[in-house]
Amino acid sequence: MDIEKFLKSIYLGDRYCTSEVYDEKKKLYQIHMNCISRIRSNDGEWDFYTDEDIENGIMSFEGVDEIVRENEIELNDEIYEIEIVSQEKDFTQFCVHGSNVNDEAITTDVNVFIKAKSICLINPQNPKVRITE
Repeated sequence: MDIEKFLKSIYLGDRYCTSEVYDEKKKLYQIHMNCISRIRSNDGEWDFYTDEDIENGIMSFEGVDEIVRENEIELNDEIYEIEIVSQEKDFTQFCVHGSNVNDEAITTDVNVFIKAKSICLINPQNPKVRITE
């Protein structure tokens, strides 16, 4: 799997995080989104393509070795970007740049660093299938 190409095929604009789940025992960190769309155009633009939308979709980081947060605030709004910070033999260091909006409508940027073996999308309608392309 070409992780960089895969990440460029994920569209999260106008979407929001509904929850975060970290299962240390299963080595999983998951970001649940209200919707995940895919980018399939040659020019890299979303172009309102909805044929592969995943309602209540999940971005799943698997084989997680480490998670570091810049602060204790959880994601609950937009995901701006998922960046590849570094790649090693067996692990990729990701940074999820997103936001949290509190009860007073104040937005705080949130950065979560994840060292994981892989990333995939999960459609809750078919949770056993890992979408990697």
